[in-house]
Order: sequence, then C-alpha cells, then structure tokens
Amino acid sequence: PPQIKVLCNAGTYSAAFDVACALHLTGAKLVGTPSAQAANCFIDALFFKLDRTGLTGNVSYQAAYGFPDDPAKGRVLPCDIPLTFEAFWKLGFDPNAELLLALDPESR
Repeated sequence: PPQIKVLCNAGTYSAAFDVACALHLTGAKLVGTPSAQAANCFIDALFFKLDRTGLTGNVSYQAAYGFPDDPAKGRVLPCDIPLTFEAFWKLGFDPNAELLLALDPESR
C-alpha cells in the first residue's frame, strides 16, 4: 500500500500541527524536524488590556491533549524520518530538504 509522508518542521503550528498529529495517528510517517508546538498544551487565548495601566496580555482558556496517554509524545512529537544535520549536509543545505528526504526511496 502507498505510504503517506507528512513534512514537518519547527514552524508546523496550530491547524497544520493538528493535521500532522491526526495523520501520524493513522500511520503516516512524519518527515523533517519536530514542531515547536507540543501536542499536550494550552491553546486559544483571550486578549485583554488593563484600563488604568494600558498593559496588555492574554490568558489561555483551553487545553489540548493530542497524546493524553503518552507524555513523551505529548511534549515533542518526534519525526519518523528525521532531518538530521548529516542528511541536511548531504542534501546541500537545500531549503527543500524535508521534501527531498521524503522523496528519497531509501527513507522508510
């Protein structure tokens, strides 16, 4: 059967991270570097401004648990096919390295 590979990097956030997690749970392989977002985290924020001081801030009002039974994956969702420094170097530090790594027939 065909293998689904999902490209991921430190900038994979929010809805893109949710899709990557969902596809990972169905058996897709994550390729690249882990997202800076944790699967188990606080999300959605209410923004506010204090009337007297003008100070602004925000507070989260929701929690997400992508991997409630796996604290390690809840902190950092590892890539199945990591873009290591050695692989990045072999690919000539190409900005499309995640894609090239995913297309490599030797990456499984």
